[in-house]
Amino acid sequence: MKFWSSAPLRAFVIAACAIVVTDAAVAQGAVSAPIPVETLFAKSSYRELVLSPDGKLMAALASADGRQNILVIDLEKRSGTRVTGLKEADVTSVFWANDHRLIFTTGDLRGFEYRSDGGLFAIDVDGSFERKLVSPFNGFVPRFSTVIGRVKGNPDDIYVSANDVSADSQSVYRMNVVSGKKTQINEGSPGKVRGWLLDRSNVPRATVSMDDQKKSWWFSYLDGKEWKVAARWDEQLKNVVIPKAFDPTDPDSLFVLSNTGRDTLALFRFNLKTGKLGEMIFADDRHDLDTFLLIGAPLGEGGELIFGGTAEDPTRLIGLTYHADKQERVWFDAAAAKLQASVDAALPKASNSFDVNRKRSLVFSRSDVDPGSWYLLDRESLKLEETGVRVRPGIDSARMRPMQPVHWTARDGVRIDGYLTLPSNYRPDAPVPMVLHPHGGPWARDNWEFNPEVQFMANRGYAVLQPNFRGSTGFGAQHLRLSYKHWGDTMIDDMIDGVQWAIEGGYADPKRVSVYGASYGGYATLM
Repeated sequence: MKFWSSAPLRAFVIAACAIVVTDAAVAQGAVSAPIPVETLFAKSSYRELVLSPDGKLMAALASADGRQNILVIDLEKRSGTRVTGLKEADVTSVFWANDHRLIFTTGDLRGFEYRSDGGLFAIDVDGSFERKLVSPFNGFVPRFSTVIGRVKGNPDDIYVSANDVSADSQSVYRMNVVSGKKTQINEGSPGKVRGWLLDRSNVPRATVSMDDQKKSWWFSYLDGKEWKVAARWDEQLKNVVIPKAFDPTDPDSLFVLSNTGRDTLALFRFNLKTGKLGEMIFADDRHDLDTFLLIGAPLGEGGELIFGGTAEDPTRLIGLTYHADKQERVWFDAAAAKLQASVDAALPKASNSFDVNRKRSLVFSRSDVDPGSWYLLDRESLKLEETGVRVRPGIDSARMRPMQPVHWTARDGVRIDGYLTLPSNYRPDAPVPMVLHPHGGPWARDNWEFNPEVQFMANRGYAVLQPNFRGSTGFGAQHLRLSYKHWGDTMIDDMIDGVQWAIEGGYADPKRVSVYGASYGGYATLM
């Protein structure tokens, strides 16, 4: 197995020179040569690459023996070692407990969708001393343990949340990654907790809860020894307040996301002494900064806050990310913004994410035509280095077709956003056959990212329209509410109106339009 690029590492200084990458010219008027189905739909060779705390090693999730396993890559020796040898399950995530020990979760990635089995394990970087911290579940009640983070000053301990006490509520534990011993640290609970926040002293002091039966959510915080409910909301999504993180500079201040007095989720401060919402820090009037929790961030719109310092010892809020037409990064720190601009100039037309706080960090660069590649960034020398590790090495980005963010107005005046991908044979005077491709959910969304199904259809000469119809997440509460009890009428109208927009714009041949989807997208197809 190839662990590293066999060619000499490509290195370039990102601030001292301009780097120009020319796109391969694609002949207009003829469909590109068919890309094999096996190439477009092959399983990812690499799914994750994580740098050790000291920056000397990388842990990679890579295909081996038909399953996803862990490889550890030594950056000085430029060599890799396979650490796990799973054959009946896949490693689904990996986390550095310290510079010498890894934590990983397991599940099954072979089917149509990912399925976790709740397993949590620890192993040393040389493959020794493997320990089962949490057994995979095989009963009727799933038990999950989720890593929250490392414990400052104790390399053998981590914080985890788990539903050990109650199947429908998480508690917080301090876990030793050598012995597996786990000690509960939260003081009481407001019940049905889906997520915990720890303050600067690592005290669990804020939660978000959900009652599946009543379809209600609430945000609570610990006031002395009493849990107080700060906000409660239902599926109408009014006055939502979702806690995101404690302010490292003020123990009585939380960063929260709220749509109080507005439609989209914006970033606010919350004062724990007064129990009230404070100043608004940042907002996008068209897009939510994170999920409303109806389904969750994995289906599309989740963002994150970025702090200075380290995960164990943050200093101040310096930025945030969220999904708009493309993934956005907003910086409140001039040095971080400058570094982001330099990386983006070196890797243009891509979404580039990395840790701005580390002297050496991994840059994950991906786009609509590239599933993703990793680079090493030296912050001081501003040198960017190819690792040779790519999510899908068989994908030739030059042969993929770009996704264009588009929007149209539905017949009742509602704005609908989406993406249009045109085949290489499209010309302004020659509309092409089109596939309408609604996403599943429906409380999910399509994003600007590599999509093998879309690329397959575009490669065969079809335009592809992906509508984020009403009910799609990330566009405010009203956009979601408009979908309630309208799965089979106005939501379908949004899609039909998108097709009409594409026809009138000269993109789609009105005599050759089809529709294809799965989950809710399959339901929409039949409508």
